[in-house]
Amino acid sequence: MLIKKIDILDCDTYEEEFVRYIYENNKCRRSVETKDIESAYKHFSEMKSGIQEKTAIVYGAVDSGVLLGFVWASKRSFREDNKRMFLNIMYVDVGYKNCNVCELLLDAVKKKAKSMGHKALFVYEEISDNDAVEFYKEAGFEIERIQLVKNLTGNENKQRGLAASPEFIEKNLSTFAKLYEENIHAHVLLENFSYDDAVTAMNKLIQYLKDEKASVYYECNGENVIGMIWVHPYKNMCENRMHLSAIVVQKKYKGNSYGQKLFSAVYNGMIEKNLKTIYTNVDAENSYATKFYYKQGFEDEAYQMVFKL
Repeated sequence: MLIKKIDILDCDTYEEEFVRYIYENNKCRRSVETKDIESAYKHFSEMKSGIQEKTAIVYGAVDSGVLLGFVWASKRSFREDNKRMFLNIMYVDVGYKNCNVCELLLDAVKKKAKSMGHKALFVYEEISDNDAVEFYKEAGFEIERIQLVKNLTGNENKQRGLAASPEFIEKNLSTFAKLYEENIHAHVLLENFSYDDAVTAMNKLIQYLKDEKASVYYECNGENVIGMIWVHPYKNMCENRMHLSAIVVQKKYKGNSYGQKLFSAVYNGMIEKNLKTIYTNVDAENSYATKFYYKQGFEDEAYQMVFKL
């Protein structure tokens, strides 16, 4: 068996196998919306373009002229890290999954990515695919981000809540910007994210509210705004959901159920929009946030896993 770097000629030679493997990979994933042969051909064309533009590397396992499997990685930054490659697909024919083909393909990508100056590989895996999650763990990948999901049961505490209008946020722009900046530094850990960046984000949010593409609820202590939650409808895992973009309560007011009150306002809004699922993403190392979400009934749904080269 030969592990070889795939070029355009190889793509043409093994086109049928590549498309079939991409199709088989996609149909097993909830996060892939279109799972037909046409979409597999589209992804195959994207892979070829990446090879031509030198933004992707692809390795295949070939034996006696037959493509047994392949791995496709492409340049993709995460936050402030521009020296990463994302593992789009690694698929091996079912008859060869116990022959270390995946390990050999992954090793080839690791070596090539490192030689290109990349510092890490990362991958997105649904926890329902336990075999894949365990494979990457054994290969030295660590969980970096957790996608958490909650399905409404109907027993949640629901209340109307304080809905922030575009005009209200404009009037209290500094307060909302400071809250958002605090949220970013607590949850996203972007060192270079500043108050000015938060102001820019809030101005975009104001426009989203005007376009009815988002909802914001807030909590007050007296006349002071001390917490906010920002959500918007989004299609994820092939279903219409509510995405939680940010939730934050000023540090000195934490532990007083303000977070639960913000969530209950969101639940009420979700029911009005006929949405039954809410999800978010949080850094695995942010134990305070993960504990908070678990307390609200969220569960792990998918992982972003990283391998430092």
